Amino acid sequence: GDLRTRTLDERPAPTGSAQGCSNPTARATGAGCPCGWAVGPPGRGRPPPRAGPARTRTRTPARTAPEDAGEAAENARLASLSLKRPRPRPSDLLERAERALLGGLSRAELARVRPRARPASLKTEEQENQPVSALAIATSKAPRDRPANFANLVDRATRQRATTTATTAAAAVAPQSVTPSIPSSASVARQATVTNAINLRRVNLIGVSGKPSNRQALILMPSGRTRQVRVGDRLDGGTVVAISESQLQYQKRGTNKTLKLPGN
Repeated sequence: GDLRTRTLDERPAPTGSAQGCSNPTARATGAGCPCGWAVGPPGRGRPPPRAGPARTRTRTPARTAPEDAGEAAENARLASLSLKRPRPRPSDLLERAERALLGGLSRAELARVRPRARPASLKTEEQENQPVSALAIATSKAPRDRPANFANLVDRATRQRATTTATTAAAAVAPQSVTPSIPSSASVARQATVTNAINLRRVNLIGVSGKPSNRQALILMPSGRTRQVRVGDRLDGGTVVAISESQLQYQKRGTNKTLKLPGN
């Protein structure tokens, strides 16, 4: 229960080693030392662990030889690129572009080009040496002068044309009496008669009627009588085989005969 006090002086504090604390009093008594080193047999002295968060040490992996070689090659490439400089722009770049567009000539050269002078005559030398034609004339007559009253002449012609047009229109509108020419009975009979159109001594076709699928023919017999026949009927000792718009065919004794309308 006694309170003991210790006064610190100028002497250095004992230090620890791998064998423990070097304080002889602490080693002799086995008591703890204020320095914090444990007192014990040689080789067992260790500093006490300090309280605090645990520290983790991260080791950087060692670089291999291929990685170092690749990095060195990349650095060398970048260094060589930094030494390169672009070529300067050509001083005649505009002239090259003009020559490429203008057929090998620059604008200045084209400005110096002048067209050929027009020849004194458009004729060739051979045409110039040809003799003069006999129809050629040395001089031509001068045309007559324009009349002084030309405006009056134009006005007069315009008024005459307008008057003529009005007269023609009035004449076209005026009614005209037309008398038709009436033929006489003799002329009508003469125009309606066809001479020698049929032979009355033979069988004649004088008409065809009906639809194409059911046609009928009107026949004038030599006796003067008329008959109406169809396909399959008997006619003149034969049989009707076909009737068209303008003719009739019938077969008699193995022979085909054709009757046509007058005028065909």
